[in-house]
Amino acid sequence: MGARRDEAKPENGERMVIELIIGVALAIITLVILSRSLRINSEWNQAMVFRLGKYNRTVGPGMYFTYPFVENAIVRDMRTTPMDIREQATITKDNVPVRVDAVAFIRIIDINKSVLNIRDLHQALNSFSQVTLRNIVGEMDLDDVLSRREVIATRMREAVDEVAEKWGVDIERVELQNIGIPESMQRAMAQQAEAEREARGVLIKSQAEEKASENYQKASAHLEKSKYGFALRQLQTISDISHDQSNTIILFPTEGFNPSLLGTLGAKVPEPRR
Repeated sequence: MGARRDEAKPENGERMVIELIIGVALAIITLVILSRSLRINSEWNQAMVFRLGKYNRTVGPGMYFTYPFVENAIVRDMRTTPMDIREQATITKDNVPVRVDAVAFIRIIDINKSVLNIRDLHQALNSFSQVTLRNIVGEMDLDDVLSRREVIATRMREAVDEVAEKWGVDIERVELQNIGIPESMQRAMAQQAEAEREARGVLIKSQAEEKASENYQKASAHLEKSKYGFALRQLQTISDISHDQSNTIILFPTEGFNPSLLGTLGAKVPEPRR
C-alpha cells in the first residue's frame, strides 16, 4: 500500500504541471484574442470594419470589438490636415519659366468614400493638385501669376474639390507659398519697377508744379485787387530771407515797390540828393 501511494504522488504532480501549462496557454491565447478584438478610436477618428473582406459597419469614437482573424478595421483621421503640394516647374502663357508650390488644407467628410473609392487618398490628391497647379499657371501671364495669387488659389481649390468630393474629402483652403522666377527676370523686373517709380515721381512733381502755378495765379489775382498787395508781399519776402546773416541783400526799386509806401507805413524815406 505504501508503494502505491508513493507512485501516485508523482502522477498528481505531473498532472498539476500539465494543467498549469494548459491554463497559462489558454490565458495567453485569451489575451491575444482580446488584444486583436478590443480597439479604441480617438475623438477625431472613425473606423470602417470589414468582415471576411466585405464592408460590415462604421464605428465612431470610443471602444469597440472585432472578431479576430475574421474582421479587420481601417481607421481614418477626420481632422483638417495640411497637404504640401511640391514645387512645380511650368511655363507661363508669355513663355516665362516659373516654379510654384502651394499648401492645401483637406478634411475627410465621408470615410466610406475615402476608403472604397480611392486606393491611396493623399497620393491621389497630391498628384491631381500638382497637375492642376501647373495647368492654371500655364494659362496665365507672368504679371497675372505674381499679382493674382488669390485667383490662382481659388481656381485650384474649386478644381480639386470637384474631384475630391467623389473621394469623400473637402478642400477647405488652398494657398500659394512661393513663386520662383529666373534671376535674369528678377533683375529686369527690378529695373522696370525702378523706372516706373521714377516716372511716377516726375509725374507727381509736374502735377505739384501745375497746382502751385494755379495757386500763384489765384494769389496774384488777389494781390492785384489790393492797393499795396505786391509791396507787402515784397516786404514779407525780404523779412524771410534776412534771417540768414550770410546773405547779402541788394534792393532795386521796382514798379510794384513804391518808396512812398514806406512813408505811409511810418518809415523814414531819405530825400534824394540834388
